[in-house]
Amino acid sequence: MAYLYYKAINWDETEDEFDAMIWEQLTNNFWLDIRVPITEDQAAWAALDPTTQTKIGRALASASLLAAYQSERCAPALRSCRRTQQEEAVLNIMTFMESVHTKGYTTIFRGLGEDDNAASFFAWADSDAATQAALTKLDDAIQSPVAPVRQAAFILIETELLYNRLAPVLAVTTLPNVARMLTNILAGSLIFVNYIGYKWRQNLAALPAAEQTAASAAIQALEQALAEWERTWSTVLDPHADDDALMLGLHHANSLLDLPLGEVADTPLAALVETTRQRVLTPVAHEQIVDVDATEAMMEEDYDF
Repeated sequence: MAYLYYKAINWDETEDEFDAMIWEQLTNNFWLDIRVPITEDQAAWAALDPTTQTKIGRALASASLLAAYQSERCAPALRSCRRTQQEEAVLNIMTFMESVHTKGYTTIFRGLGEDDNAASFFAWADSDAATQAALTKLDDAIQSPVAPVRQAAFILIETELLYNRLAPVLAVTTLPNVARMLTNILAGSLIFVNYIGYKWRQNLAALPAAEQTAASAAIQALEQALAEWERTWSTVLDPHADDDALMLGLHHANSLLDLPLGEVADTPLAALVETTRQRVLTPVAHEQIVDVDATEAMMEEDYDF
C-alpha cells in the first residue's frame, strides 16, 4: 500500500509483525559510545608495538568510513524500498545507530589517547584505493532501480566489508573495552542485516521471474567484485592476512541472500558473531526485553555535560 507522508502511523495496525519485533530489538539494544570506558585500555594500547597500533588504527578508521557511508548514502537509499510505514520508522533508527557506530570509532581513538594520530588513520582510510573502488561499485548498486540490489549492497557492506575490518582489531585480545565497543557495533549490525535480509526476500519475490534472475546475477557479481577489493585491502593492511574474516562475512551475507555459502573458518570473530547473534536475534513478544545486558539504566549524572 502506498502512503502519503502525512498519514499517521498506528502501531496497533501493524501490517508486518516483523517490523514491530525489530523495532523492539533495536530500541532494547540501544547504547551510546560514551558509556564504554575505553580509557581503561590505554596502558595495554601503549604496550603494543607501533606496527600493530597502525594496523588497528587503519582498520578502525576504515570501519568508520563504512558506517558513515551506510548512514549517509546506503540506508537512505532503502527508504524507497519500504513496504510499510513501520519499516520506514525502523530505517530511521538504523540510520541513527549507524551514526552512533561512526562516532564510536572516534571515541576509541580519543579514549586510547590517539587524538594526534587519528587524523592520519582517517586520511589513510579516505585515500585507500581498494576501499574507494569498493564504494564506487557500491554507489552504482544503491542507485539501481531494483530494490533488492540496493538492499543487497547494504547487507554486503555490513558483513563482507565490516567483518574484514573488525577482525584485525579483535585479534588483539589485550583491549577488552575496545572489543566491547566493537561487540556493541556488531550487535546492531546483526539486527540490521537480519531485517534487511527479510525485506530483501519479500522484494525479490515480488519481481517477475526474469527480473529475479537478473537481480540475483547482479548481486553475485557485486559480491565477487567486492571480495577482490577486500583481498587487496587486507593485503595492504597486512601482507600476511588470511581470508578467514572475509569468508565469514561472505558466508553471513550469502545466508541472507540465498547464495552458495562456502566454508567458514573457526575463528574468534566467528565465535563472537554467533554468540552475539544468539543474544540479540532471539524472537520475543513485544512486552519482553531482547537483551537486558545491552543497555544500562540511565542515572542523573548521565545528564551532566
